[in-house]
Amino acid sequence: DAINVSLTEQFYIFAESSGVANPEVIFTNPASIDINVTIASVQSGALMIEDYLYSGPFNVTILAGETRAVINIPFIIDDVEEGIENFTIMISSDNLHPNLTITDIPIANTAIVDGIAVISFSRSVYKTNEDAETFQAQVNFSEPIEFNIAVRIRANDGFATGNDYSCSNQCNHTLTAGSIVVLFDLNIVDDSILE
Repeated sequence: DAINVSLTEQFYIFAESSGVANPEVIFTNPASIDINVTIASVQSGALMIEDYLYSGPFNVTILAGETRAVINIPFIIDDVEEGIENFTIMISSDNLHPNLTITDIPIANTAIVDGIAVISFSRSVYKTNEDAETFQAQVNFSEPIEFNIAVRIRANDGFATGNDYSCSNQCNHTLTAGSIVVLFDLNIVDDSILE
């Protein structure tokens, strides 16, 4: 069967200190055999060999029955303050498996940021009450990003369950270029039950 292949995001951001960029490539449905996908890169502010290791197109393998694979691109950790450096990754049409069609997000901007505390919540604990209907979580970046970037938070059940709030498990928003704050609104379910 025909399978669409795509990157998961248009923009990725990684701390240089992490040592590696690990974006993902995904299929719309699993294949019955292992399939290689060729990944290529174009340098921008970040330079090949000096800032990240890339010597030419390489393959990542999505195993039979799976729908995603992690792309690993190592960084050069140089302890030099360089701010934000970018490079581009893309799904190459070279040697494309005949069952694959490149769709949705074929290319992505990847940012390398110096430092460890790149992104954080504004508080370690948020408090609200059921009557509030919504509450807002704030995510902060340590410095402005020069392009729009997708930010995703995941809501996991604790004492509250998925029946008490809604965020569809993953809340997605965009941090606008030049900004350092993105706000997330989660809906609170008022069920009139004393919990």
